[in-house]
Amino acid sequence: MSGKRRKYTKEFKTESVEYLLKSGKPMTEVSESLGVDYWSLSKWKKAYLNEGKKAFAGKPDLSDLEKENKRLKRALEDEEKREI
Repeated sequence: MSGKRRKYTKEFKTESVEYLLKSGKPMTEVSESLGVDYWSLSKWKKAYLNEGKKAFAGKPDLSDLEKENKRLKRALEDEEKREI
């Protein structure tokens, strides 16, 4: 074991779980064939069953948050000007 953590895309996680569910194969067999840790696949399956494809949405892009923050600040400033 190299000690490095692998990062999987949301697409890979979704497709892996969908393959697991559709194939009817045991999780051990699917995890080995995909080269994924059994427990990782187990967590992905649980998240997928609870939240669907939204389970692997990830974090929003910081630039999107910054844009939203600026928009809200402008809206607040406009509202404060109207109150005066």
